[in-house]
Amino acid sequence: MRRLLLLSLAAALPVGAQVRQTYYSHLGERGSKIYYEQRLSAERQRERANQQQALEDARSRHGLSGASAASDPTAPLGLLAGTLSSLAQRFQARAPEPQLTVEQKLAKVRAKAEQGDLEAQTALAWVYANGYRDKNGFQVPKDETQARHWVRRAAEGGDPASQIDLGIQLLFAEDGAGDAVAGAGWIQKAAARGHADAQYLLSILLEAGKGLPKDPIKAAALLRSAAERGSAGAQEALGEHFYFGEGMPRDDRQAQAWFTQAANQGLALAQYNLGAMHLKERGGVEGWEAFKVAMGWFQKAARQGQVDAQYSLGFMHASGVGTEPDLNEAEFWYTQAAEQGDAPSRKALQDIVRLRNR
Repeated sequence: MRRLLLLSLAAALPVGAQVRQTYYSHLGERGSKIYYEQRLSAERQRERANQQQALEDARSRHGLSGASAASDPTAPLGLLAGTLSSLAQRFQARAPEPQLTVEQKLAKVRAKAEQGDLEAQTALAWVYANGYRDKNGFQVPKDETQARHWVRRAAEGGDPASQIDLGIQLLFAEDGAGDAVAGAGWIQKAAARGHADAQYLLSILLEAGKGLPKDPIKAAALLRSAAERGSAGAQEALGEHFYFGEGMPRDDRQAQAWFTQAANQGLALAQYNLGAMHLKERGGVEGWEAFKVAMGWFQKAARQGQVDAQYSLGFMHASGVGTEPDLNEAEFWYTQAAEQGDAPSRKALQDIVRLRNR
């Protein structure tokens, strides 16, 4: 049983990865999955969620309010790096004539794609990966074969986002069609074009030796380049390097600066890390003020479903760190984390029940 003490909390909530291969030490999946695959997967899910909202906004702008995707935004093969908004706009802009149906517009997009148009190819890849239906009943069912076909066509044509997508598909395919070397090659192509997220992913592959020989020096250079170009994932990872002194002198100010850049882009992991830094009084302020700042960052991350932040909020409310003790709030946040399979949160909920039954 975890003690409701600040010191135990500080020990239980590391910033990022104390040991990178066991990144989520108190989650059920720790030790059962490779850290690098976890990081890539988390980044893709975050991007897809953002992209789904971008699509809905684009539909409204183009007079398609009421249209909705036929599947959830975490469907495979979602396009990375914020490309969905522009793709959705281009897809709708293909046939602006108001008398055309969505089915007719799709046919025109397909014709363009067959002729080698990259924008049309990437639009079709998204449509088939996610499925589509409009308010009049026209529907395009999900078709992974077609989605893969058009992602590959666009990647071969030089579209960086599609190269990333195809690379990830080949790196982590679960249907026997994976090819780590080929997947890393596609990531390299996108990175060579200066794509920030591709550089970040390539740095992970080089650090892990997945699909490529290990090269920590090149990985570090790519990580910094990606961070400076605005990749939130790279900014968070670079912050970890500074925080733990991995390959560079330990520097809390640099760590905090990079975490903050990523957190301000909405990256939940970076928001959690900033909370943990302040909880350990390594964020430039001390005492109760530091704990209140920590709680603010934990709240931002927890609202996005970051399980460590949800547990942290439950713990802080239960123990009165940074706030007045409130078992109801503690129970709420522990429940959010427990529903994601977090074992310590389930145990904490049992403790709350015992306290109330005394």
